Amino acid sequence: MTQVRAAELLTSILSSSCTEARAAYLRLAVDYAHIRAEWALSARDVRAARNDGRTKVHNALIEATDALARAMGKAGEDDSWRAEVGHDRRDIGDFACQVHCLLGIMSR
Repeated sequence: MTQVRAAELLTSILSSSCTEARAAYLRLAVDYAHIRAEWALSARDVRAARNDGRTKVHNALIEATDALARAMGKAGEDDSWRAEVGHDRRDIGDFACQVHCLLGIMSR
């Protein structure tokens, strides 16, 4: 997914009235993206020690992604972003990294 398209999907997410589900999703996206970036900088033994924790955060991120989309759908909001992100674990993680990047840029 391009950064431009990710920004469009994030705009949809940020406009949601589902504040609790949105906040939970955004927090986990940022947390997971941070873990993934640290992963790239870590030695193999550090990765092995942290792998279970990384997987737990990734699973929570996926659950939060689904929960936000459900909440938005129930509220009558556009939840089409969820289908576009897809259901592959890697793609969901990639989108979280894009969200993290975009939030950082938006916060300057």
